[in-house]
Amino acid sequence: MKGLLKKIALLTLVFCFVFPFIPKAYAAVNLSDYTPMTLEEALKEEEIEYDFTHTTNDKQVTIYLFRGKGCGYCHKFLEYAAGTLMKKYNNKINIVTYEVWYNEANGNLFQGVAEMLGGSADGVPFIIVGDKFWNGYAEDMNSEIESAIESEYAKSEKYDALNEYVNYDANKEKEAKKANTPDLSGAIIWNFVFTAASTIIIIAYVNKRFNELTGKNKDDESSDYDDESLEEKSNNKTSKKKK
Repeated sequence: MKGLLKKIALLTLVFCFVFPFIPKAYAAVNLSDYTPMTLEEALKEEEIEYDFTHTTNDKQVTIYLFRGKGCGYCHKFLEYAAGTLMKKYNNKINIVTYEVWYNEANGNLFQGVAEMLGGSADGVPFIIVGDKFWNGYAEDMNSEIESAIESEYAKSEKYDALNEYVNYDANKEKEAKKANTPDLSGAIIWNFVFTAASTIIIIAYVNKRFNELTGKNKDDESSDYDDESLEEKSNNKTSKKKK
């Protein structure tokens, strides 16, 4: 029993030393966790008719649209995208949409990307072309959007907001860990104090339990010794009387 208690004490001490320094796990952003829709799929969901065909290629500018199903302004932008953008820039653009009102994961992605770009996720549609974005939609934005498409398409290396967000989130987590890293010297001191206190308590408990388990035998031996002494005294008294 004493050996078992010592093993428990040893394991506890090891845990006390190691646990404070175990790194916390972090789940990096994985774009496969979200649910995108092509422009055609979004148009069908909103029951908007279209008459174009579209294929993607690596040279296209990716336009991201965060939208809400049933949103009136999103509906207007989708009509503009289908009726104007896809006819004017069909081979130059690819429009990817994320529904955020009914899809919680997409909503979280929306918040993160908006924060990265310096915008706000307080309303839809949220339209991204390169590193430029528009929160909301009105027809007077059309010229700005088309100008951004042409400018981004002319670049040899195009800006993809979601790919940038993956890197942004990873760097943000590294900075947060660095800022929140405690002073190891202080952590070691407090850990030593805690461990020392735990050691004293555990040793005291082990000794107490050992004494409780072995104390009965000592009491029995003491009792036998006392009985023998009483018997010897009684015999001495009897001898004196006979004399």
